[in-house]
Amino acid sequence: MKEELKKQNFRSEAEEAKWWEEHQDDLANEFEGAAALGAIGHGTAARKGKTPTTTIRLDPADIAVARAQAATHGLRYQTYLKVLIREALRAREQYRSEHEGLKMKGKERLFVEQRPQGDYAVRKPKSDRASAVSRTQAEAIERARELNPGTSPLVERVRNTSSGSPDKWRKP
Repeated sequence: MKEELKKQNFRSEAEEAKWWEEHQDDLANEFEGAAALGAIGHGTAARKGKTPTTTIRLDPADIAVARAQAATHGLRYQTYLKVLIREALRAREQYRSEHEGLKMKGKERLFVEQRPQGDYAVRKPKSDRASAVSRTQAEAIERARELNPGTSPLVERVRNTSSGSPDKWRKP
């Protein structure tokens, strides 16, 4: 590219408008030459290199849903997906910061809770799967202590008491 067509600094909009008018033929020639070489890409030169490109494979049905939802917001679907990812990451980060109290001495507190089958699961916070399963609550509490020594597990109440209902957590 010709040096005089590279990034310019203007003192006013009027000066910029005048420059573009005077150089429109030169810019058109540069563009046509770049197109002939196949050197034209998406985005701007200023943006290239500042944000890394990430490739993910998505189910075509998910892409169709994203396209439809993006259209209702007047966005391209890739932009819409970036917004969704950013919102999910921020929400997850906020959730983590709100639940930092579940950590103690750098370790996550474990939960002991009764499963529908009647046995007891030892779980990490926000986990869908149990780290261990025991026949009794006492065994589950002991297993939680083995898995996370020095940190008391939080135990689900299994019966109503004068100090709480089954949906309350207590220290053993």
